[in-house]
Amino acid sequence: AASACEKGTQWARTLAMVHGMDIEGPSPNIITYGAAIKACERGAHWPLALSCLDDVQRRGLKLSIIAMNSAISACEKGQQWTRALALFAGLPAMLLSPDIVSYSASISGCARQQHWARAARLLDEARRGQIAPDLIMYNATISASAAAAMWAQSLALMAEMHRTLVWPDVVTYNSVLAAFEGSGQWPGALALLGEMRSR
Repeated sequence: AASACEKGTQWARTLAMVHGMDIEGPSPNIITYGAAIKACERGAHWPLALSCLDDVQRRGLKLSIIAMNSAISACEKGQQWTRALALFAGLPAMLLSPDIVSYSASISGCARQQHWARAARLLDEARRGQIAPDLIMYNATISASAAAAMWAQSLALMAEMHRTLVWPDVVTYNSVLAAFEGSGQWPGALALLGEMRSR
């Protein structure tokens, strides 16, 4: 039932169900908490997601990477990037390995706060961890670079996308164009527009 509520983004009902189980039994397990944290993510209710994490740890339950990713995403969507990155940084201590979802959410949080250097470090860390960056990770890193008018880095990342067969989309091109515009690199912007028209 908790999973059904989570899929319907009825976060309040999911949390009430978890707390009701606590009172009336049976005790909630990691699957129940995972559904509750996922519902919090979908509603961007990061304080409740963190509260569920606290409950899980207080009960001595083993956290899953799926539950942690949902909590990281809830913080990212709630514009709590420092909390998202703190959760991400704590994964190894919980004996959890970050996956593509962990990196995507953390990089997106950096992008929202225009922390291009940290986004680039996380992208590089993912590569070193044998996690192939996907479109979301590239776009978030390029977006963060563009916000800082780092046109050369934005362009280099787009070139890397081509080499790794991750095809740029409209978001990618718009971000690189914004980087060119922000740094007054109009010839580069015009060349990129020409490339977009030829595709």
